[in-house]
Amino acid sequence: MPDEAELTIQLDADLRDAFLGEAALQDVPPADILRELVRSYVDDRRKCRDEVPPEYDAFLRAKVERSRASINAGRWRSNEDVEAEFAERRRRLAADSA
Repeated sequence: MPDEAELTIQLDADLRDAFLGEAALQDVPPADILRELVRSYVDDRRKCRDEVPPEYDAFLRAKVERSRASINAGRWRSNEDVEAEFAERRRRLAADSA
């Protein structure tokens, strides 16, 4: 490789040992495996990004901005409040069906 760069990562010791063991069993240098994993990851991310239509991206950005504005204006509810409300709705629905 003409333009090589170094990448340092931290792994749990058990994961590192398992990875090195698997690479040794396949008789493949760990660096080769990591290079292929990184290439595959970058390719996958590029494909995903390229597959998102610009209209959807604009829709999603607008939705996020509206949500942020609501939060900033104090119009939001905690997950616990929402869960409690819908648990009560489910309870009433079940009682009505019985």
